[in-house]
Amino acid sequence: MFDALNTAIGYAKLPAVPVGDNPVAWVSGLVINLLIGVGFTVSFLTIAWSGISYINSGGEPKAVQKSWDTFLWGTVAAIICIAVLALKLMLFRLLGVQGGSNQVLPEF
Repeated sequence: MFDALNTAIGYAKLPAVPVGDNPVAWVSGLVINLLIGVGFTVSFLTIAWSGISYINSGGEPKAVQKSWDTFLWGTVAAIICIAVLALKLMLFRLLGVQGGSNQVLPEF
């Protein structure tokens, strides 16, 4: 009964930490990459929601202002995610971390 589940889980394995790499850097890279991905997703959904609310506002000034404010905060979130990504890359390169944050996607 659980063979299909075991087979599905068996395909989604995280890669092993490469020899010579720092496991702390690998785990921190994984966590940071996941948080950045979630941040980009939330900012994209916020911007999309602001567009939908703008279209449905019907020209009402309060609704238009609210949708523009939502768009602004979604854009600010995207800019912050880009800044965090750039900071992570600069910090990891400055510390000499090689490959710790690049190999964090599950293998299928």
